[in-house]
Amino acid sequence: MISRSRYGGPRLFRTMTVSSSMADSSSREREGEAERKHIEQQHREKSLTPFQRLSYDLSHDERYLKEITLGKRIGFYRIRGELGSGNFCQVKMGIHSLTRGKNTRRSKNIACGLRHILNLLLPLLADKVAIKILDKTKLDQKTQRLLSREISSMEKLHHPNIIRLYEVIETLSKLHIVMEYAPGGELFARISNEGKLHERTARRIYAQVASAVEHMVSRQCQIFLLNHIKAFNTCCNKL
Repeated sequence: MISRSRYGGPRLFRTMTVSSSMADSSSREREGEAERKHIEQQHREKSLTPFQRLSYDLSHDERYLKEITLGKRIGFYRIRGELGSGNFCQVKMGIHSLTRGKNTRRSKNIACGLRHILNLLLPLLADKVAIKILDKTKLDQKTQRLLSREISSMEKLHHPNIIRLYEVIETLSKLHIVMEYAPGGELFARISNEGKLHERTARRIYAQVASAVEHMVSRQCQIFLLNHIKAFNTCCNKL
């Protein structure tokens, strides 16, 4: 038996109509809220600088958060292929999300007389870097002290023939040392694959190594010279 309202209509039909209206109203509110959020996001993206936008995405964008979780990103750098490995570390290429591809385009627009200025500014605009990734759980106290001293010494060195240290990023389990990338690879690999160097090339490399050593001595960082000057540790931009 269906009860009737004071107007004679079935209460069941009236209740269903009210419920349907409430559902439509709730749906419109959700759509309106989503549209407002979309508009706010567009305004925010237009007002933010690229640095601010990337900083925001690193904390909110699911794609960036997934890359960080999987170890494919650290800070502003997206981690790519492996460049080398050692007992306690791996060296991988990193791509800076803000400066990628910009240094090459800018260099084409610089007059030849300003090349020396460009060479000084390129480390600040580097799109490719080398990231040394160390597992802190595998480092004993002695190795940690040596590593800390090495980082402290690299921070003092600013020379065109010495690999630059850009920054150090530390997480709970890993240490990421972000350094200048040398696309030419190791000098030892170059000699092994292509044979002995031409005398003119060898003289140029020797002069650059001597200049780097002189700079390290002037900064009181000569403690690392004994074991570090060898073809394995000499990286080349080009020969």
